[in-house]
Amino acid sequence: MQFDALYKRTGMEAELPEHLGSVRTISQGRGSQLLLGSTRNSILQGAFELGFQEIVTGHVDEVWALAAHPQQQQFLSAGYDQHIHLWDTLTHRAVWSSNLGDQAQSACFNSTGEVIAVGMASGKWMALDSATREVYGVHSDGHEPIQVVKFSPDDRFLALGSRDGIVYVYQVAEGCKKFNRMGRCMVSECVVLVCNKLSCVGLRYFGKVNVSVIPPPLPGERLANMDKRTLTV
Repeated sequence: MQFDALYKRTGMEAELPEHLGSVRTISQGRGSQLLLGSTRNSILQGAFELGFQEIVTGHVDEVWALAAHPQQQQFLSAGYDQHIHLWDTLTHRAVWSSNLGDQAQSACFNSTGEVIAVGMASGKWMALDSATREVYGVHSDGHEPIQVVKFSPDDRFLALGSRDGIVYVYQVAEGCKKFNRMGRCMVSECVVLVCNKLSCVGLRYFGKVNVSVIPPPLPGERLANMDKRTLTV
């Protein structure tokens, strides 16, 4: 809101998008340009006549999810502030930002970079379009954080590792827009740390490091019937 030298309203106002928070500080730039610092760790530049543009964006809580785009100079970050940002590494700016409505724990791209899977601290996870941000679906697997999500190299499967030691595997269809759960694999008293290409899952067990190898499923095979081999290293 702008005031004149007599502290009267000029009638000019500007409103920040909700995901940027409210204005924390204002600094005078060149001419009529203003610099705004927001409560969401963002810096904006602009004027009442032309509007304000983000020049710096940031998270306001712990960042747990990072994933590099497989084909472009981009990466995404998401965290406990319930926000996800897609970054351009050349311009050092956010391509887009969105509110997930839940605390993010992990994330990944599919092989083409067109679809993003995000695991939540609540045990939920979602898939969304990396360009339009359209949400293809929200699913729930338990109540513990989804520590890691990973598509198979051919995008036929999606693996999710939960903090309670359960690995959930979904069959992927319709261009990574449809997900059908095939089954789950439980390893007691373990914490899933890494899923790599669906065939190897790293686990931590009371100071020891165990590696459980889960062979890729055959067509029509259920995960519950798969052989699981564990090696302690």
